[in-house]
Amino acid sequence: GRTGRYTLALEDLGNAFAAVPPDVQRIGYGLSLTGSIDEVTPEGRYAFWGEEGDIINVTMSRVDGDLNPQITLLDANGAVLIGDATSPNARITTYTLPRTGVYTLVAGRSDTTSRGNYILVLTSRDTATEGG
Repeated sequence: GRTGRYTLALEDLGNAFAAVPPDVQRIGYGLSLTGSIDEVTPEGRYAFWGEEGDIINVTMSRVDGDLNPQITLLDANGAVLIGDATSPNARITTYTLPRTGVYTLVAGRSDTTSRGNYILVLTSRDTATEGG
């Protein structure tokens, strides 16, 4: 082995989620969250970090009520990339992320009157196979 002096520098490039509003929850691959849709809360927003080429699956499953779930994926600029409004389980299946960055999932309803609780699950191709 060799010994010697060195300098280690750490550069702070900032927080990738700095532009995400504080009321937007974070979600990561392999996680699930619960939420509720009603007159007061017509949608839930969830931000995650994705890498270019990641293949994701998203499921928004109605747990109770008459909720007609709608899931939408937005890019960092808020542009709609893909969505689905299939009741009782809205899905985005095998979608390839176009670039590295922050994405937002919008869990909502496909009408203005349905309500209920839901489970939102986000997986990538790797996390979908880790559990067996």
